[in-house]
Amino acid sequence: MKFLPSMKMIDREEVTAGVNPFRDIWDYMRQDRPHRWPALGLAITIPLVILWFIADSFSSIDAPKRTIIYVESWSADRSPFDIRRDWLLRARSANEANQQRRNAAGALAEAIGQDFDQAKADREFAEAHAQIDKALADLDHAERNGLPLPPLPTAEQPAGPAAAAAPAKR
Repeated sequence: MKFLPSMKMIDREEVTAGVNPFRDIWDYMRQDRPHRWPALGLAITIPLVILWFIADSFSSIDAPKRTIIYVESWSADRSPFDIRRDWLLRARSANEANQQRRNAAGALAEAIGQDFDQAKADREFAEAHAQIDKALADLDHAERNGLPLPPLPTAEQPAGPAAAAAPAKR
């Protein structure tokens, strides 16, 4: 004798979820919902964008930067004095550019509290500038008077630490 009819929580004959996912999607899409197409478009677009970024991160290589190479053409009858003068003028402009960079670095060093001796830096650049100017003057003098090329100025090597005494033999 049954007093209560059999009550099932889930009717297994009517459950179709997961059995055929394509049929579930088709049944869902057939229902008339006001935002079904925008929702479907968004649901497809977001994963595609994510996958595109992932794929692009593996294959993205920056195009090489173009470099411009300026070619200078010199006359064949250029004298060694003209060549040396060009060297010295380039050295002077490089020295001035280095001085500007060093001044900027010194300003940064002072801004963050590091020691920077501006007077020493100015003295070094003034010495280099004077050396280049002297070399240019010597070059002009030698060219006017028919003398051979004067030697190029060289940087003075700082005095290194004293050589350590040889270790005593036992």
